[in-house]
Amino acid sequence: MLRLSKKSHNRIINIIYFLLVFNLVYMIGLVINLKMKFPKKGLLVLFVSQAVKFLLLNPLFFFIILTTAIVISLLINHFSNPFIIPFLDRLYFLMDNIMNNIKGKEAIESNNVLVLWSMVIAIVSLYTAIILFKNKNIYLLLPGFMIPLIFYWYTFYDEAYISIALFLFLFFILMALDRYSKIINQIGKIQTSMNVKYKKPLNINFLYKSWLKTAIIYGFLIVSIGLLLPKTNKHIEWLWLQDKAYGIFPSMEYLRSNEFFDKEKGDAALFDFTHTGYQKDPYKLGGPIELSNRKIMTVQANDTSYLRGNIKHIYDGYSWHKANLFTVDYNLEEDFSEITEIDKRMYYKQMDISITHHSFASTTLFSSYKPTEVYYNNSDYLVTVGYDHELVFHQGVYDNESYLIKTYKPLPYGILMELGINMKKSDIDNIDIYLQVPNDKITNRTIELNNKIIEGSTNDFEKAIAIEKYLRNNYEYTLHPNIVPDGYDFIDYFLFEEKRGYCTYYATSMAIMLRLEGIPTRYVEGYLANNLIDENLYEVRQENAHAWVEAFIEPVGWMTFEPTPNYSIEPRYENYSSSNNTIPREDMDTDSNHTPMDIEDRPIDDKSNIKTDKLNNKDDSISKNTTKESSKNILLYIILIPVLIILIIFIKNFFKIRYRKSQIKKLPYNTRIIYLYNDIINIMERLGYHRPSGKTHWEYAYEFAYKFSDIGEKGIIEITDIFMKSKYGNYMPSDSDIDDFKIFKNDVDKRLKMYLGKRSYYYNKYIKGI
Repeated sequence: MLRLSKKSHNRIINIIYFLLVFNLVYMIGLVINLKMKFPKKGLLVLFVSQAVKFLLLNPLFFFIILTTAIVISLLINHFSNPFIIPFLDRLYFLMDNIMNNIKGKEAIESNNVLVLWSMVIAIVSLYTAIILFKNKNIYLLLPGFMIPLIFYWYTFYDEAYISIALFLFLFFILMALDRYSKIINQIGKIQTSMNVKYKKPLNINFLYKSWLKTAIIYGFLIVSIGLLLPKTNKHIEWLWLQDKAYGIFPSMEYLRSNEFFDKEKGDAALFDFTHTGYQKDPYKLGGPIELSNRKIMTVQANDTSYLRGNIKHIYDGYSWHKANLFTVDYNLEEDFSEITEIDKRMYYKQMDISITHHSFASTTLFSSYKPTEVYYNNSDYLVTVGYDHELVFHQGVYDNESYLIKTYKPLPYGILMELGINMKKSDIDNIDIYLQVPNDKITNRTIELNNKIIEGSTNDFEKAIAIEKYLRNNYEYTLHPNIVPDGYDFIDYFLFEEKRGYCTYYATSMAIMLRLEGIPTRYVEGYLANNLIDENLYEVRQENAHAWVEAFIEPVGWMTFEPTPNYSIEPRYENYSSSNNTIPREDMDTDSNHTPMDIEDRPIDDKSNIKTDKLNNKDDSISKNTTKESSKNILLYIILIPVLIILIIFIKNFFKIRYRKSQIKKLPYNTRIIYLYNDIINIMERLGYHRPSGKTHWEYAYEFAYKFSDIGEKGIIEITDIFMKSKYGNYMPSDSDIDDFKIFKNDVDKRLKMYLGKRSYYYNKYIKGI
């Protein structure tokens, strides 16, 4: 008799159980943006998973606890504190929030995140515990774990890569232990059948430990080699299949693929707001949108940054368009700011911004206002600078490439006023472009509202602040406003009908309302780098795309305004006075003398992607802060994958049947009769009329002939007679015989369909291949 230490085996399985559950729910926690420290996550998963396991193995306790909880709840609700109705309302709110998140309409509310995650822990624990502790097939773990983890990785959650590796490592160990248990059981059965007896049970713990050690080592080696092997994007291309797949499932194009962002294969283009999800139609603003949580950039800067991508000037009542203004080409590392050194020290704060792309390619260089120099790993290229200081790098910046932009950001309004800056509207070339208003589209009530808002304002700055404040305080922020009806001006519909929207609504309204007061404005599209993940390191995702307003306010010049209520306003220090300076120095200067950092004197490493020490270490800081993206259509993909597998199986079996029929038609009649007869017998056996191994064809036919007396002109006896003469005699079947076999087979097959039911019949025929 063999003896296996159940205690040590169960301990190993328990550890694997906990690690499997934690591995998957940790990823889901990242997706739903769970804010909890790692140790607390581990303790919660440990508690819930063990509780689920205990209740699964002890169902009586589960029913006792459930019944007790219901009784106590009813008593408390009746005699003390009625909480059931509020509880059901809370539950409805939770489920509604979850369903809207799955549909991509909204994020999980912060007060629902922990509750949802706890529910997920319980569900994953139950699924895993049933397989591991109820002796189910361990291969059932593969779809439940691999499908969501692979999906997360393909939707740009880099952590999923390590989670997949950990799952495979644990699964290899489970496979080894499962195989070990089966072998031991087989040996035990053999010993029992052979009446092998031992005075004492045979201790095989040493073999178990050796087996487990081998499984761990081999599992670790396999996974490690898989992780360490060099990867390449030079895969086999099936463009025709790719085009068909994208045509059927357009969202597949946005799954993880570096092909679009690789320098060798990709094709970088100018930044376009429609690619961010904020504007589906380039010729019409507004309507409900769905944002992508895909990480595209990491930004190293010492402050939150408005990253300008595109500046537009002409509003036509429906959308914005870019004016055709002149551009100038400059060498990399060349100063194109046209700001004097004195002005730089007096009126600006230097800020270096280094940007690294992640699965993203663009010819637009993103920068805050006002950029002065661009650094890239090859200084032979040129950068095109637009009239509004937007930057274009025609060679493109691709995946994992970096660049650094040296900028001089204007000091806050109050400080510039105190310093005596004197910028004038008359200095702006083409000022009419920045004051353009579609008079035939702007309604009278928009003009009247604008006049009411700025009433009492004495200068341009006060007018701008009044409009910004009004928009922020009187309209609701939402990503799902109604589509603007045909014939409506976009601004009028927002201000008086819809009264809710997202950044493009607010920025468009403010830009035009300021122009109505003679204040030049620019409509700016780009990204807001405000998600701080480490010291001076920001993470930018597609959902961080944003639109805002830049207005020329005399006498300080161009200023950034934020009319969208969900975003904070940069400090302006309106009441600043040098005689009562309470502003921290770090808010004003890079250093005490406004002296710009000496980038030019820094050593340059030719192997680096950027020419500054600051970015030489970018990989270290970025690698510590990998992405944790929220998946909006996970349920859809979980359903689509098995459906696709079933469809492939169906197509395979369908053509297999058709191919077999075509091959049988090519056979001689006597051989074809044999195939048809075997098919008939197989169908009869599926109907329950089995042929014992020792019974002849004649005996079988006579035994069940009465069961098929109503089928065809010839019965099973006549059919069997033709079969026997064709197979064992010199009889050559005629066309009529072939037709009789086909008729009999079709009739028997119809009976099988009625016997099994259509659903089961077709499932067995085309899915199982029976």
